[in-house]
Amino acid sequence: GKYVVSQTYDGKLVGLDFETGEIQWTYISDVPVLTLRGTGTPILVGGNAVAGFAEGKVVAINLRSGNVAWEVRIGIPEGSSEIERLVDIDGSMTLQGNQLYVASYQGRLVAIDVLSGRKIWQHNVSSVSGVNVGFGNVYVADDDGTVSAFLRDGQGVRWQNIDLGYRDLSRPTPISSYVAVVDFEGFLHLLSQVDGEIVGRTKVDGSGARADMISSGARLYVYTNSGKLKAYDVEPRK
Repeated sequence: GKYVVSQTYDGKLVGLDFETGEIQWTYISDVPVLTLRGTGTPILVGGNAVAGFAEGKVVAINLRSGNVAWEVRIGIPEGSSEIERLVDIDGSMTLQGNQLYVASYQGRLVAIDVLSGRKIWQHNVSSVSGVNVGFGNVYVADDDGTVSAFLRDGQGVRWQNIDLGYRDLSRPTPISSYVAVVDFEGFLHLLSQVDGEIVGRTKVDGSGARADMISSGARLYVYTNSGKLKAYDVEPRK
């Protein structure tokens, strides 16, 4: 309504006036010496801008005042080298009701009460592509290529698929009764939301597709690294 929020590579979150473009406030995070290239996308909810940062924190900033409403540690830097201590939150977060789901590299998948900042549950994962929800599951692609469906109530894993190991998978995207991922070679894989079995595959683009896919009904939109926008109709198995 009244604000535009922008997140920058150098660890800033900026609130601007929607009408004039004037900067209203700036939040500056502590940027580690070494980070992964990229940022997540802020979510506007409940009068706050919520964003994840390279230091492994999710922070909620009040849109009106620019003050910190709450912050949650997702990844804890550990190890003796800067590479071992990477805990960037670069993938897209997902909001379902009042619960926010977020994952970090070399960190955790965490469910957060977005109104209070209370941590509801967590599981160890390492992901840069982000999370999604569907069928009562929270989907995440680990950096080792494991696709996992965690129960939304935090009670564990419904299923895991290890058939796409080290294929640099995109953010999982639910569509119909399936969940879609794209690998670094540009293959689009469809997995069953029920048990994680791969039920379909097609070549989208040899350059891959890192942008988040969008689903609408049974149609899946894929924007490829070579600049092509493609739409696929997903049909159920016969």
